[in-house]
Amino acid sequence: MKRLAIIAALLLVAAVATYFVVTRKASSSKNGATNTTINVPVNSSSTNAAENGNINVAPSRDQMLAIARLFAERYGTVTTANPNANLDSVMLFASDALKATFVRMEKSNAGPSATKVTTTSSQALTFSIRSFDQTQGRGEVSVTLQRKEQTDGLASPRNYTQTLLLTFVIEHGAWKVSVAAWGPAQ
Repeated sequence: MKRLAIIAALLLVAAVATYFVVTRKASSSKNGATNTTINVPVNSSSTNAAENGNINVAPSRDQMLAIARLFAERYGTVTTANPNANLDSVMLFASDALKATFVRMEKSNAGPSATKVTTTSSQALTFSIRSFDQTQGRGEVSVTLQRKEQTDGLASPRNYTQTLLLTFVIEHGAWKVSVAAWGPAQ
């Protein structure tokens, strides 16, 4: 039942991403250009498209974008109170190799901070598809995130943008993140 709920949630996110892709103005020509930028609104709502049966479940470009958003926002939201929470929350979207790396990272993390708690929240602003090859099962998406870092005892948070470059592979019939690399904070 839990697995069905997770699949339904992923399909719902894919449907929302599809809506944004279909309704945006074309930013590239119809000849299959691979650079696409999608502005994601801060507040978005959706209907349960999974109940309507209107979702293509083959690994698609839109599904890769939906996973990119989920992965980037979850991976980029961290706290010293629970330093492994972000890794746990993206395991579903990670390739087997990246999962193994995350497990090693979790084992080496010291645990919650005994001093002041710092929390960084992240929200996806834009996506840029840098490459996409469905037949080879590979893709690369650059996600620009608005990040807010707040430390207990400090009056104002630090706000900045940062880019997360995600490399995707098709594994077990679905898009999975195989590499996640942060760019410099701006």
